[in-house]
Amino acid sequence: MSKPLSIHLLVPVWGDSYLDDYLSLSLPCQLSLQNLPALAENNHYKVHYHIVTDDAGREKITSHQSYQQLMSIVKVSFHELRRLESSIADDRNLWRRYIDSDWKKYALKMACLELGMTQAHLSAGVFIPLMSDIIISDGVFSYLLSQHEQGIDCVLVGSIRVKKEGFLSDSNEYFNDKKNVLAFPGKELVALSIKHIHPWSLQSTVDSVHFNNQWPDYIYWHLPNVAVIQRGNYCYPFLMDCRLKIEVPKNYTIDTMPLPYKNDKIHVVCDTQACMVMALEDEHIPPLTIVDTFNPLSVALFKMKETQLHHQFFSQHNVLFGDDQNPQVKEFIKSVKGQAQGIMDCETLLSNSTDLFNVFTQRVAVEQLGQEWLSYIPAKVDELIKNESNIIAFGGGTELNALLEYSYLKIVAIVDNDETKEGQLVNNVPVISVESIKNYINSTGRIGKQAVVIICSQRHQLAMHNQLVSTWGNELKILNPYYHITI
Repeated sequence: MSKPLSIHLLVPVWGDSYLDDYLSLSLPCQLSLQNLPALAENNHYKVHYHIVTDDAGREKITSHQSYQQLMSIVKVSFHELRRLESSIADDRNLWRRYIDSDWKKYALKMACLELGMTQAHLSAGVFIPLMSDIIISDGVFSYLLSQHEQGIDCVLVGSIRVKKEGFLSDSNEYFNDKKNVLAFPGKELVALSIKHIHPWSLQSTVDSVHFNNQWPDYIYWHLPNVAVIQRGNYCYPFLMDCRLKIEVPKNYTIDTMPLPYKNDKIHVVCDTQACMVMALEDEHIPPLTIVDTFNPLSVALFKMKETQLHHQFFSQHNVLFGDDQNPQVKEFIKSVKGQAQGIMDCETLLSNSTDLFNVFTQRVAVEQLGQEWLSYIPAKVDELIKNESNIIAFGGGTELNALLEYSYLKIVAIVDNDETKEGQLVNNVPVISVESIKNYINSTGRIGKQAVVIICSQRHQLAMHNQLVSTWGNELKILNPYYHITI
């Protein structure tokens, strides 16, 4: 008799709201008959369930009824959150990629994924990564393992966000009080999700006026009498065979995690096979702003910068689609390789045409920032810099370019957290690091003078301010045109 296959599942969960969703929603879904119980009862599988949390989380989890059910059917191990936090304390790569206040969240997600892959590799098994607020239909785990039996790894493309209050109200009929489980049939979970879809997700559906404007490329799933669901090319790892050790470069994020797969057969799980609700959002949270002014060149530039890795992934692997009889899916498969080549052609064109690139990005920047930004922020900057000179900008790109164009801002250097850019010239001024601000000031002959730094990014303003203060305290004068401003 062959040795049972080790299956490792790992969920990172901490914080009261995430713990509540995990214990009352996510875990009861995982405990439905064709999910964890089906794996536990199969003699060919050996299931090990990992939980990453803090002391308060462990206490709350172990006292909950759902945990008692979990522990009765599979082996459960806890991993201390503080140890993972220590392991990423000096990891600057993800800090540079995610300079906002949530940078640690992304780094911890990657650390959790690597922990799960390591555990699976040590037992020559497979790894199924989970999230604390994920809601899955009954049979997802069984479906994933049926694919693995054919030598196939799985990825999930895209996500659905739903309005929390309405979704939870309609979920009651699927809850079994006696067994304390939530059992959603796949198609019914899709229909329920579409009924309560959040505006953030509605932006990417065929019912939206912005359809096909936000992302250049999609996969489409058709669920008769419910919806055509449009998915951007974000590949979330769903099942990974870890018998061969998978080395994940530090600059990879959760969206590009499938790229290091060793297996050449990748299955894209569609909604009707294994529906997942990836996030519950409060209804009052406003949707993100969608720019409806993309032209073919801006789409090409976006594809070049944001989706090239995903195109390479789809074109280099033998990608299988469970819904591959759908004409729209067939068309997508047919077009992938040509699109990937188009991205590279566009990159070559733009890199060889500096003037074209600068003019184009400047115009698109104005379109994307919007009229409200242009009406207020440049004037605010002019007010702040009235009596200042030798100003250093923190943050480049879209907003800095627009400020240089539409305000009287003149800068002597740009601060960037990407150390690979340090020493380069951008906008005819040097790029420096946060740590080297004072050295730069002294090198220009203004020894002892207080450096003046203006924050250029609205999105990352808080993180930038905190980084400057934690590094230099009161030695810098910080100008923030976005302070107490909502646009």
